[in-house]
Formats: sequence, C-alpha cells, structure tokens
Amino acid sequence: MGNLTTVTELILLGLSDACELQMLIFLGLLMTYLLTLLGNLLIMVITLMDRRLHTPMYYFLRNFAILEICFTSVIFPKMLTNILTGHKTISLAGCLLQMFLYFFLGTTEFFLLAVMSFDSCIFMYVRSGKGSHGEDRNKVVALLNTVVTPMLNPFIYTLRNKQVQQVFKEKVKKLIW
Repeated sequence: MGNLTTVTELILLGLSDACELQMLIFLGLLMTYLLTLLGNLLIMVITLMDRRLHTPMYYFLRNFAILEICFTSVIFPKMLTNILTGHKTISLAGCLLQMFLYFFLGTTEFFLLAVMSFDSCIFMYVRSGKGSHGEDRNKVVALLNTVVTPMLNPFIYTLRNKQVQQVFKEKVKKLIW
C-alpha cells in the first residue's frame, strides 16, 4: 500500500529566523514596495499626461512600469503578510499561481528589457549554488532581483531623464498654482 497523503500547504522558510529582525525586515520591505509602486505609478501618470512623452521610448518605459508593479505585487503582499502574521505557509495552488506569475512576468520583463537595451543579470544563472554559502547567496540574489531592482528601475530608466523631469516639474507647478 502506497502513501496516500497529498500536499495542500507549503512551509516558507523566510529571510531570517531571528525574531528580533522580523519587524525591521517587514518595515524595510514595506517601504521598498511602497517606493516601487509610487515610482512606477508616477512614471505611468507622467508619460500618459504629456504628449511630448508619447514616443516609442516612453511607451516601452510605461509598459515596463506596469510590469514592475505586477511583478512586485506577485511576491510582496504574501511576503509582508507572512512576516506580519508569523504564518509561514502558502497553499499549493497559491504557490503554483505565484510561481507561474513570477516567472511569466519576470520573463516578460527580461524580453522587454532586451528590446530596450541588451543588458536589470547573467551572473545569477552562472554561479555555483553548493553548500550553505550558496544558499545565502541565493537569498541575496533573489532579494536583488525581486526587491531592489524593481524599486530602482523607475529612477534609473525614467526619472533621471530630462524630458520627464521637465514634465514632472511643470505638472507639480500646475498642481500647486
């Protein structure tokens, strides 16, 4: 007679087992998520509001901002909820959906970036992953790819652009006056 148990939930290990770090991690990730959302929403609004920014380059940047919001929203809410509640499980269906969306949106982002430039990561796939140091390295690379990069992309790709800065200043002046 075989084993008839079925997996309904998966246990998530988290970033750290240290209880004293949980609130600090939560606040850092929450701030990162909010900055990511705010920066990308700002790009979307600015590039839609002004006709000078209705060019192919800004079309790609606007779509990139939408992808960044979707990509980070696949992981962040569950991660923040797990840290806040201490409930470290996810349903099998939820895990599979999250995994599908993460890889689908991540792949779409990479294709969009490939069209835009030919750079937002080959070292991630070429490195060795053996031993406990490899596991720590995997966590760092995953954090960079999932947390830091989406937060910085609005500033790197759009908000440093002089046209976007000019439109942003004009819109802010218009709102103030």
